[in-house]
Amino acid sequence: IPVCSNNKRKSYMDGAMITDTTSKAYEIISTLHVENGIYTDGEYIAVAMSNYYGQVGDRFKITLESGRVMKVIMADTKAPQHVENMCTSLDGSMLELIVDVSSVEQLYPDVALYGDFDLLFTGSVTKVERMIRDG
Repeated sequence: IPVCSNNKRKSYMDGAMITDTTSKAYEIISTLHVENGIYTDGEYIAVAMSNYYGQVGDRFKITLESGRVMKVIMADTKAPQHVENMCTSLDGSMLELIVDVSSVEQLYPDVALYGDFDLLFTGSVTKVERMIRDG
């Protein structure tokens, strides 16, 4: 999938903000656990992304310019009014990690201070690959 931005920023949102019990996002987030402040299933990190990349429930391999590969599940979509160029948040981030904010503030004070996970997941996104679903 074409990368739509070279911005390094990786913002975050509180998983507690996903409250619509009838939504696919709520269904997914309810199956995950918090590990080191981040919602995960143990292999995939929960993120919100623009629907430019797919739909809630899609899984991706994200390669960063540092060479690090992140496996992510699109657990929520960014609201259209919060998206520029069909793909990034107003702050320029393509990925918005879904976290437990109180844990992030405690575990990663610099991330909380700057609102940016680039301190841990360094570099802009260079490649986005959608994982094929089984069945």
